[in-house]
Amino acid sequence: MTVIRLLWIVAAIIATALGVFVASWSILEITDCEIGLSLPQAVCDQSIWDYFGWSVIPVLAVPVLLCLVPAVVPQPWAGWVVAGLLLVISVVGFFSAFTSSSPALLSLVVGSFPVALLAVLLAIVLQVFSIRRTWLARQGAGPVSLEASGSH
Repeated sequence: MTVIRLLWIVAAIIATALGVFVASWSILEITDCEIGLSLPQAVCDQSIWDYFGWSVIPVLAVPVLLCLVPAVVPQPWAGWVVAGLLLVISVVGFFSAFTSSSPALLSLVVGSFPVALLAVLLAIVLQVFSIRRTWLARQGAGPVSLEASGSH
């Protein structure tokens, strides 16, 4: 389970890097600026960080914190809940970004979609390890077996 915990921590690091990358996007990435209906060009050319400032931190921290949950609670249900939540917030962010004429903080979570896909993969791996561990325990071949080590 230590490897799974480390992989979830790596997912949180990736989510952090993606958050920094998303904050560097221009506003036109999350609005309909390219058709020129909503905002002046000067606003469209600003980075998301310049436009929103420090308020991007809590929004971009959500995927990072979600990835840390299965690292603390390495249970299959935790992995599936986190993967599902990341997929949902990615879709919500996508629709917010492409249906909004003005910049919205909610649109920033669209950048967590790659982490959502990684979370699904990690949830599958966690589920497989859990099933395997349960099967081995039922077979009597637990992680350390005194009978198998020959120390009677």
